[in-house]
Amino acid sequence: MINVDDLETYVDDSTINNQNFAHQFKREYAYEEIGADATIMVMLNRRDTNAYSDTFVRSYKIDTVASTAEGTMELIPAEYGTGAGYDVKILYINNSEHLAKGSGEYQKCCKTTIDASGKESESCTDEDGEDEDSCAEENKRFDKYNPQLLNKTMQGMTDISEESTKYVWHIDYDDLTDPEKDTVVFYILKISLPEYTEDLQEMTDVQKKSGKYRHFILPEIISSKDAESQFTAAPSVQG
Repeated sequence: MINVDDLETYVDDSTINNQNFAHQFKREYAYEEIGADATIMVMLNRRDTNAYSDTFVRSYKIDTVASTAEGTMELIPAEYGTGAGYDVKILYINNSEHLAKGSGEYQKCCKTTIDASGKESESCTDEDGEDEDSCAEENKRFDKYNPQLLNKTMQGMTDISEESTKYVWHIDYDDLTDPEKDTVVFYILKISLPEYTEDLQEMTDVQKKSGKYRHFILPEIISSKDAESQFTAAPSVQG
């Protein structure tokens, strides 16, 4: 996982295309924390400019409730300069429930009254949105957005493809034949769950950010020993 907040805090125009910086960044800020209520879909599509090459497509579903997220994966070379490369698409679905509050700006406390003739009227007063105890729940009216209970939220994504980023994942033959390199590491851009309903729009931006931060999410083939020492709990922002 790589938290989008960390990228936007530490990566700027001078480092965004620097592959050495991206490598160092991943060693410090990438972490392994999926959660028991998550589902991950990994889709690999090997593209080749040679029309006679066989199509190679693989997809994997990891349900962390019932899986240890370990297994085998089939790959074939797609070396740089050969016209071949992999599209990599990963979806990270958070299946737990999360309550996004109404607008964070202000809310109205509204009460309906009935006069002697039976006519209904509603009177409202503005209340501080943070003062949740000042108004009964059934009387709350939010200025723009109502609270929303989220489940099965797409909280993370990686989208590396020719269409979206003009940059694909290349795999050297030497990486696949090196007995020490026995682990494939995939990186997922993760965005924090929204505190307020109006922040839901930011959840959809994670796909665009895959193109912006493409150097930071390219998969790697490394040794399992290096993988164990690299990935720990999140060092900074989590959601």
